[in-house]
Amino acid sequence: MTTSTTNPAPTTSRPPTSAGEQARHRDTTADRRLRAPWRILIALVASMGVVVLSDLSLAFGLANTPTGHVVATLGRVVAVCGVLAVTARWLDRRRLRDYGLVGGRRWWADLAFGAAAGLGMFALSSGVGIAAGWIEIRDTLSPAATGSLWLILVVATLRLASVSLWEEVLFRGVLIRNTAEAFGQRWPRTRAVLLATAISTAVFALIHVPQHIGAEGMSLARMATMWVTLGGLLAVPYLVTGQLAVSIGLHLTINLALQHVFVLWERQAEQAAAVLHLDASGAGLLAGPGGVLQLAAIALGYLAVLAWLRWRYGALRIHPSLTELPPAAQAPSPPAGSDPAGTDAGPSDTGTSAVVRAGCTPHTGPRPWQGTEGP
Repeated sequence: MTTSTTNPAPTTSRPPTSAGEQARHRDTTADRRLRAPWRILIALVASMGVVVLSDLSLAFGLANTPTGHVVATLGRVVAVCGVLAVTARWLDRRRLRDYGLVGGRRWWADLAFGAAAGLGMFALSSGVGIAAGWIEIRDTLSPAATGSLWLILVVATLRLASVSLWEEVLFRGVLIRNTAEAFGQRWPRTRAVLLATAISTAVFALIHVPQHIGAEGMSLARMATMWVTLGGLLAVPYLVTGQLAVSIGLHLTINLALQHVFVLWERQAEQAAAVLHLDASGAGLLAGPGGVLQLAAIALGYLAVLAWLRWRYGALRIHPSLTELPPAAQAPSPPAGSDPAGTDAGPSDTGTSAVVRAGCTPHTGPRPWQGTEGP
């Protein structure tokens, strides 16, 4: 009796066909960048290294004249932007405009609104405190020991503009986008973006809170609460627009208001040039740094920002660009026989089809990298 042996048919790997399979295939094979934690860490260390070196040059008197301060400040702007551009290009395979530095009339209008809102929040809290008698004006138009008030304010604005720029690109642009990409390989990308935003806000607070520990009238709990709420406020416009204009404007004038316009920080009060030196020692919990008045003003800032975004951009939803990989990390083209509608998309599904299936209207406005002019 003869038995015949049949060799099993050779197995071939089936190309990804559905939108979900394509997304997972793209995440694991087409993306040849360093892993997201390394990209974030390198960008963070490189950027902060430049800032620390700049601060050391000021501390050791290498820029101890007004002209020297201006040169050092402009040098910091160029150096930090250069570091971020290099890390974006070679590590993240993105351009700086892909993080939300777009330019154009609409972008600058958003930045101007953010700047007005940031200054207005603390003007409101200070004005209410002064009117109610909780805050006393200690001094007005007070110059620092190193020179003219107005010259120092100009230099401070340039310095704080550079800080606002690199911190927003880093904490909102780099950190949220890359963290969302990493989590998006396991969870739906909308959930991944929200989790990435929470992490970005926590890191932002962790870096800023230690700067105020030990200062008079500043408890750790109050400072943590204040910086977490501020970090969330700075993240909201980025989530809705995919752009950094409103966030940069807010960040700039919040810093300027706290450090040089309505100075409540006791540790800085004797040395900072300020439009108003204020004293809230008699009502610290109510009107002091991180107190009820400032938190209420920040809450109003949230409402103002959301109203502006609703008016300018329509429905308030996460911008689709935050759930997309850069072009350099995407698969070149869908394989033959793919499902363009993505009807059985998995948790990493991206694009318009996922938005439609979630019951939302797809975002029809210009992508942040297109820079289309608007009203």
